[in-house]
Amino acid sequence: MRAILKSIIGPIAAVTLQQFKNQCERPQDTQRDVLKQIITQNRESAFGRDHSFATITTVQDFQGKVPVSTYETLLPYIDKALHGEPHQLTMEQPVLFATTSGTTGVPKFIPVTPESKKSKSKLMRIWMASVLAAYPTVFDGKILTIVSPEVESYSKGGIPCGAESGHGYRSMGAAVRSNYSAPYEVYEIKDYDAKYYTLLRLACGQSISAIYTPNPSTIVLLAERMGEFTESLIRDIRNGTLSSEFSIEPDFRVLFERGLAPDPIRAVALEKKAGSNGGRL
Repeated sequence: MRAILKSIIGPIAAVTLQQFKNQCERPQDTQRDVLKQIITQNRESAFGRDHSFATITTVQDFQGKVPVSTYETLLPYIDKALHGEPHQLTMEQPVLFATTSGTTGVPKFIPVTPESKKSKSKLMRIWMASVLAAYPTVFDGKILTIVSPEVESYSKGGIPCGAESGHGYRSMGAAVRSNYSAPYEVYEIKDYDAKYYTLLRLACGQSISAIYTPNPSTIVLLAERMGEFTESLIRDIRNGTLSSEFSIEPDFRVLFERGLAPDPIRAVALEKKAGSNGGRL
């Protein structure tokens, strides 16, 4: 499947990057086109009507009619959308409210619409094309991705609320998903130690060529846990098991264990690596 992934991305990478470069060479035109599209598509939304989108034809019009907004100024529209009222910030109904971590205050709810998903998909294609151009072997192995659950709750209007990283993980095409080192269910494990151990157990048994996470500090955390769990990880890889010391939901455990097999050769290689690093991976 890795060859399939590269065969899909490869031919479109050059075209994708050239289109992006062309847009970067005329940033004012590009941004004006994007603004015009947003205004046109959402002129009949509550926000659009309140800010006279129908009369906006220039950037200067937009600057004069739409003040700089904070989350708090948008909150009345978001609250109504959370309760199921349509056409608030956008004409499209949100398919997800992406939640922030709340590290600097109360968690925020960011509407994700079909149109915004398309835009982010385009950005991902640009990113993947750029990475592949700079690092041609980046997809030769599996991709270790760390995300949060897509659905953690539901709004009063019945719309799922959760992490956009998890939403994106599940929304990728089949070719990309086939290159993930872990199934999505790993990220739904409730116990954090169990979640990180399972991620590492699956990753250490495979050849990983890329790590992707919205938060770089997570990589440091994984490295620390890998050192902490070295002995158990090597034992599990040798035996084709998933340690019973960790609290993993039974259905998930059955799913994960189904794909495991003893790999003594890999275990020996990891033992040598740990031996040269003070007994830690």
